[in-house]
Amino acid sequence: PVVSFDRLAQLEHGVTLTFDDGMRSVFDHALPVLRDHGFPAHLFLATGAVGPGRRWAFAPAHAPGAAMLDWHEVEQCQRGGIRIEAHTASHPDLRTLDAAAIAAECLESNQVIERRLGKIPMLFAYPFGRVDARVAATVAPLYAACFTTRLGNLPRHIDTARVPRIDSYYLKSHWLRRAPLSPVARAYLWTRFVLRQLRGTN
Repeated sequence: PVVSFDRLAQLEHGVTLTFDDGMRSVFDHALPVLRDHGFPAHLFLATGAVGPGRRWAFAPAHAPGAAMLDWHEVEQCQRGGIRIEAHTASHPDLRTLDAAAIAAECLESNQVIERRLGKIPMLFAYPFGRVDARVAATVAPLYAACFTTRLGNLPRHIDTARVPRIDSYYLKSHWLRRAPLSPVARAYLWTRFVLRQLRGTN
């Protein structure tokens, strides 16, 4: 089943869909599919990047900047069953900030989302997936769970300060989509995780 994260934590098997940053492609392409199937999802929104004409500023120099959502589109996503969650205001590498600045990034994001949408975010995703013990200690108490880009299935005993995920890139493999919890799939994802660790990209 495709369920919200709070529901997933209570199930033996299931999938939660997440999107980071706030690209307009979520509204243009993901929302219609989610709505057609009645699937929930979570969007981790970098609030400082929302607005008409905004482009994603954190792509590599050679990559084209992606168009961002405006607040009307964010509201439509929320009405369509996508829960809007926190991803900081300015999308910094939180490891480079002191504790007060980290908390300020979270607080500003939470306040903007509450003011615009009437609901305080319950979940958080670390910008770029980058987190260390100091960042986790500052951010984790503010949310029910915090998501990384660490590649892996959800373990039975969840570390809510460092929730892993599977990038959609890996789901291009038909066999992995069919049996993402099989021993072969788990071994494959573990191998990919180790390789990403060795390259310093996880």
